[in-house]
Amino acid sequence: KEYAMAKNIIYDLTKLPDKVRDEIENTDRYRKLFSERPKHLGGIAKDYKTQKSIKLGVGTYIKYFIPSDISGVQMCPLSNIALCSEPCLNTAGRGGMNIVQMSRVRKTLYYLQFRDDYKEDMIREIKRLLRYCKQKNLEPMIRPNGTSDIRWENTFPEMFHLFPDVMFYDYTKIPNRTLGNIGNYDLTFSYSGVEQYQPFVRRALQNNHLKRMAVVFREHLPDTFTIYDKEFKVVSGDESDVRPYDEENVVVGLIAKGRARHDTSGFVIN
Repeated sequence: KEYAMAKNIIYDLTKLPDKVRDEIENTDRYRKLFSERPKHLGGIAKDYKTQKSIKLGVGTYIKYFIPSDISGVQMCPLSNIALCSEPCLNTAGRGGMNIVQMSRVRKTLYYLQFRDDYKEDMIREIKRLLRYCKQKNLEPMIRPNGTSDIRWENTFPEMFHLFPDVMFYDYTKIPNRTLGNIGNYDLTFSYSGVEQYQPFVRRALQNNHLKRMAVVFREHLPDTFTIYDKEFKVVSGDESDVRPYDEENVVVGLIAKGRARHDTSGFVIN
């Protein structure tokens, strides 16, 4: 804490990679950023795919942390096994961070270090979403893990019970997530073709809480995709981000974008 106060920074930066910490400490813009709490944790229909969702009558609230272990804490527990860190659209390099990525670092540290305040702010923003959707005549939906894989059913279960009429949804690479009595959380399993990840794929096929599988294809979507001798119909996941509207027991096909187009780890399917 003395370390942080000396820099007028309210977050503990000691777990950040050296280059990221140095950028924060030695750049006026970033130092100011980390001397304050986030004004907003998430956004409503702020990105391309969630804007498409409005055409379906859905107002999506989505939150982005800094992915993988850039914050010093692993926010995507199986990313090192599934090898999805490098092709992740939102993964930033440990140097040359931009303001959007730094903002996500700050939100991640806020979640990790000010958990009770974070929960209060999140409840307030969900209420704002409900007001927005009522004005716009939209169905509210919430995606807590835009670029993370947190077990919200464990870390913040009261959120689902406070808003029982709101559908929450996420992608996850954790196959053994159990939702108990939470009925308003829709989970799509995120597939990887990497060999060491296959035991997790097998387990996901047995988990009834994981409604469907998302698979990233390099150039085009096939009509069907076979996983362990079981053939699945492929539906497009690029038309919108509203996964709860998809059928169950299908593959949600996504076309590789950004760095994922050059992935050779096996995460992206040819």
